[in-house]
Amino acid sequence: FYYASDASNPVWTKIGNRQTCPGVDNQTLTASYTLPQGSVQAVRANMILTEGEGETETLSTSTSTDSCTTGAFDDTDDLVITVRPNQSVGPTVAPQPQPSSKPSLNQSSMPSSSWKPSSKPSACYDTPNSEDLCSWARENYEPGCSNCETDACGLAWQFCCYCGGGSSTLPPTNSPTTMTMITNSPSASAKPTSEPSRSITPTPNPSSQPSSQPSSPPTITSKPSFSPSSQPSSQPSSPPTITSKPSFSPSSQPSSQPSSPPTITSKPSFLPSSQPSSLPSLKPTSSPSFLPSS
Repeated sequence: FYYASDASNPVWTKIGNRQTCPGVDNQTLTASYTLPQGSVQAVRANMILTEGEGETETLSTSTSTDSCTTGAFDDTDDLVITVRPNQSVGPTVAPQPQPSSKPSLNQSSMPSSSWKPSSKPSACYDTPNSEDLCSWARENYEPGCSNCETDACGLAWQFCCYCGGGSSTLPPTNSPTTMTMITNSPSASAKPTSEPSRSITPTPNPSSQPSSQPSSPPTITSKPSFSPSSQPSSQPSSPPTITSKPSFSPSSQPSSQPSSPPTITSKPSFLPSSQPSSLPSLKPTSSPSFLPSS
């Protein structure tokens, strides 16, 4: 006897040792094994006619033993069965002839001490194009479809989440889905806002009425705003002020010093004064005058 967990691509595993037929006519031979995971499985019975009456034959339990012999009187029959998924797989009744997988080279992590699950259960999606089948299962059977006994149960167990099948991956849609994204910042609107906006650039037109206060306080600095020009201007910046009176009144007392130093020349003035001085000179001149006195 042999079994395969996938009937569409069978890898046959021998069940126990080969058995000898106990006698002639109709006989019943049995073998048992634990169902592996798989929704559509298969079992095989291989009958071999041996030479010699009463001979027995015990073959190796290796899974490499031929599961389909070609003797002239040999016979091989297969049976495909549907299996309902088992959510919790218990220990096997008998040890398997081969390990389920190669041993790990790295030490596995310690189990968690928390009673809470490590992650949220994954979502389940029915297989595409199985809507009618899954609706039929929900209408006629309890969750898990354990009491289903029709030929469609195998497909329901495989394709429908209600019956323990389906997939945790959302199948692709036939056409793209249009989604409306909501941004965190508001979008620009053509309508005016309830409050005025603030801008560093002036408006194209001045306001109809002047403001009662300056927009900002004047700037007071210790230096002029601009440096003087390197060349004098051809015109005065403003016309001179003409008044009928001098800017300042004369002082009440004469100054102790002349306003400017006297001019000393080597020659006398061109012309004598029109009126003689009221007082003679303090000292006589060293030479006579050019002209007689009047």
